[in-house]
Amino acid sequence: MKIAGIILAILVAVGLFLGVSIGSEDSASDEERMSYTSILEEVESGEAVVLDVRTAEEYTTGHAENAVNFSLQDIQAGMSPEVDITTKLYVYCQSGNRSAQATRLLEEQGYTVVDLGGVNDVTTIGAQLVK
Repeated sequence: MKIAGIILAILVAVGLFLGVSIGSEDSASDEERMSYTSILEEVESGEAVVLDVRTAEEYTTGHAENAVNFSLQDIQAGMSPEVDITTKLYVYCQSGNRSAQATRLLEEQGYTVVDLGGVNDVTTIGAQLVK
């Protein structure tokens, strides 16, 4: 009887573990499932805009396909992107620092913002850099 109880307890523990693992896989965030192709689909449908918040000089050295340059300095100066407030904004910069700052400021203006991080993060999800 003791062995059967131990085996049952082990099976229940394993079942709970597997259930949690499967559940956590299903609840992966949108950012984890995101690809640049899906972002471009949103951009092409008019639902979203990709903002490169680096300086104009950095932008000209290579930027993500279909990204618009709108520097953090402009955002800090109180400027807003010339898009409807309901348009989702995807932002990135060189390393992720400025995109985090831009995200906070744009959210304060009422935009829905997804921080993509830095250039390396954007290329990791499939963005091609263009000049």
